[in-house]
Amino acid sequence: MGILRRYQSEIYGNYRLAYVRYGAVVGAVMAVVFLFFSLIGEPFKSPDSYISDILLLVGILFFSYRYRTTLPEGKVSFKELMLLGLGIGAVAALVYGLYLWLHLGVVYPSQVQLMRDTEAAAMTAAGSEALNMTEQQLADNLRMVSDYGAGVWAFRGAFRSFVFSIIMAFVAALIFKTEMPRKS
Repeated sequence: MGILRRYQSEIYGNYRLAYVRYGAVVGAVMAVVFLFFSLIGEPFKSPDSYISDILLLVGILFFSYRYRTTLPEGKVSFKELMLLGLGIGAVAALVYGLYLWLHLGVVYPSQVQLMRDTEAAAMTAAGSEALNMTEQQLADNLRMVSDYGAGVWAFRGAFRSFVFSIIMAFVAALIFKTEMPRKS
C-alpha cells in the first residue's frame, strides 16, 4: 500500500476528438465577438476581457453537458470531464490567440496603440504607491508597455483564457459528472 492511492476511472467516450472540435468552436466564437466589437467602433481595450471569460465559461459548460448527453447512458467521470474542459480551454485559447495576433498585427494594427494607451493610463492613474513600486520602476513599466506589439497582446489574451479555463473545467466537471470514483 503506497502513500498515494491511484485513481481509476473508465473513459466512456472520445474526449480528445470532442475537445478539438468544441475548443475550435469556442475559440472562433471568442474571435467573432472580438471582431464584432471592433467593427461597431467599440474595440476591446485589452484582449483579456470579462466578455471572453464569460464566453469561455459558457462554452465549456455547454459542451461538457453536450458531451455527456452523447455518451451511452449519459455516464461520464470527473476525470474525463476535467480532461475535456482542459482540452477545450487549450484549443480555444490557441484559436483566440492566433486570431488576436492576426487581427492586431494585420487587420487592425491601430488597436494595439489603443491597448497600450489604456494600459499606461491605468498604471499612471494607480500610481507607484498603489502598485508597490518606485517611480523609476513605474517609468520602466510604462516604457515596456509602450513597446508591446500584437504578439504580446495575443499571448496575453490566450494565456489568460487558458488559465481561467482550468478553473472553468473544474467547475464543469463537478457539475456534470455522473460516475463516482470506485473505493479501493
